Amino acid sequence: MWRSEPWMKAEVPGTRRATIIEKPELAAELLKQGGRILVVCGNGVSTVLSKRSLLDYIVDVAEAVDAHIATSSMAYAKIKSRLTNATWISPMEVAHRVPDPEWMGLDGKGAYKTMVFIGLPYYMTWLILTGLKNFAQSVKTISLDRFYQPNASWSLRNMNIGEWEQFLEALVNKLKA
Repeated sequence: MWRSEPWMKAEVPGTRRATIIEKPELAAELLKQGGRILVVCGNGVSTVLSKRSLLDYIVDVAEAVDAHIATSSMAYAKIKSRLTNATWISPMEVAHRVPDPEWMGLDGKGAYKTMVFIGLPYYMTWLILTGLKNFAQSVKTISLDRFYQPNASWSLRNMNIGEWEQFLEALVNKLKA
């Protein structure tokens, strides 16, 4: 049970909760069918796991599904050196723009159909997802962080770092296949 419980106990996510992504195959399929995808990442992307950095996994996922990356972290320069479709913007600013029906995205090519969150502080992601769940219901949200986010459309369950790294490795392999 603890694997699908949110970490912010005092906050009640309401009657709709995220569907748990148990397998990397499901995450890969969701991303492949996601339409225009925006990956929102924070300073947690600097985390170095046992095999590679979280940033490497994020860049691989973004390349595989042709996603745009939005970040305000210090990792922006590293991301921009590897991907052309990265923008420096506050995650909260993105959260305010997405519900606007006239906003044409960071590249001016139209609204995003799917948003992926990874590497942000838990409480910040919680707040952003709460807003999107209530005011941008047409946008599917996916949390790829290692802690369950009940306000997302889809979320990973609570995982230890080893499980999370295995999941990300398998996800990248499925997307590249």
